[in-house]
Amino acid sequence: MEGPVRQPKPMIFSRILSYMGFTGFFFPFTGESMVNVDQPEYLVPFTLLHELSHQRNIASEEECNFLAILAGAQSDNVDFAYSSCMSAFIHLSNALRKADADLWADAVTHLSDTARADNSANSSYWAALESPAKTASQSVYSGVTKSYGEEDVMASYGACVDLLAAYYFDYNPDAQFWN
Repeated sequence: MEGPVRQPKPMIFSRILSYMGFTGFFFPFTGESMVNVDQPEYLVPFTLLHELSHQRNIASEEECNFLAILAGAQSDNVDFAYSSCMSAFIHLSNALRKADADLWADAVTHLSDTARADNSANSSYWAALESPAKTASQSVYSGVTKSYGEEDVMASYGACVDLLAAYYFDYNPDAQFWN
């Protein structure tokens, strides 16, 4: 898709974004993206790709997540590939844990020590920031996204799992998830 690319900017008040439960923010009036640089560092490249998807007029969160995972996983840049694959793991493992906790526990054992440590640190980071501010900001955000037709934005993040499954199992079964 053609159009100018505006470099995503680090958010000065990133910690506030964390307390609100956001990893990034797209400001549609200027076409600029802000990235929470307080979040676990290994997830910043994925967030950059996600916000760039918004700059390309992709509004839905699940599509931005899917495109960021796909673009990053195919990147020659190891940081973007790792970040995107770990983001895919987070989405997929959250869905798996809800469906089958035993299978999820087994899947986690197959991660490398580094990936397991990063995943654990990510969970701890966000758990430490749970607050009423997050609940309130997520409610406002849900209202904003409903105004442009995305009915349940928090549930839509789970729809990324459906897109990944469709892409890798239905449309491209011979593809490797990463190069």
